[in-house]
Amino acid sequence: MRLRAIVFVNALVLVMLTANNSFAGIRSAVVEQAAETISRVFGREVVEEFGETGTAIVARKLESLAAKHGEELVTDAAKKIGPRMFRIVEEVGEDGTFKALKLMSRRGDEAVWVVSKPGRLSLFMKYGDDAADAMIKHREISEAIVSQYGGAGAKAMSTVGGRSARRIAMMSDSGDLARMADATGTLRVIGKYGDTAADWIWRHKGALAVSAIAVAFVSDPEPFLSGATEVVCLGPKYFVGPVAEIAAKSINWNLWVSITTAVMLCLLAFKFGGRLLARNSHAVASGS
Repeated sequence: MRLRAIVFVNALVLVMLTANNSFAGIRSAVVEQAAETISRVFGREVVEEFGETGTAIVARKLESLAAKHGEELVTDAAKKIGPRMFRIVEEVGEDGTFKALKLMSRRGDEAVWVVSKPGRLSLFMKYGDDAADAMIKHREISEAIVSQYGGAGAKAMSTVGGRSARRIAMMSDSGDLARMADATGTLRVIGKYGDTAADWIWRHKGALAVSAIAVAFVSDPEPFLSGATEVVCLGPKYFVGPVAEIAAKSINWNLWVSITTAVMLCLLAFKFGGRLLARNSHAVASGS
């Protein structure tokens, strides 16, 4: 009975080892194929980085990373980035490797600009894909905005085009953005509505320094963006509301009455003056 148990355990161990070797063989085949592809596409870089045995070294490095982060992710990123990927992974450290690999797999060579510098990598690690996409899209412009305004800045800059991104940067540099009563909320609106919101905010940046206007806009931006609600500056005051209502409010009725009265007096003066002139002319003619 005891002998049978020993035989059964040995057989079970043998089956498990065979299964593990089979899986390792499948995994190694995937990695070997990826290593060959990388050596073919990035041949010079592989040789410069690892020497004549570069393909074997690439395969070993891929195998090591794949065991921790998955074959598909690692091999896909490596095929897009090449042997530089291994240096980047070493520099970002264990905590950042998985996110860096995902970004390199998703954005390819564009991701290198983000993950190859500690400051940009830190912003990406903290604020995620929005920060990475913003920095890839607008480079240093986005880096400054994300550094100052965090996730809201990252989302806004990842959403807008080049002109809007430059305007946001200009408002930040001039202090207009900081003077807005709710700068973070304003950037969140841009993150949701994109260039349409960025253009409106650019045209009304002064008005958004007024707390009541900023609160109204951030809490319900659609009427402002559609034109149903308008903001008009007349002298030191801002008028906010439906277009027709603003038109009525913005009229200076005292000035309007004064102008109307003046015009009527001029007409009356002209009318009576004409009659008086006609009488004088008639009198002169009669006397002669």
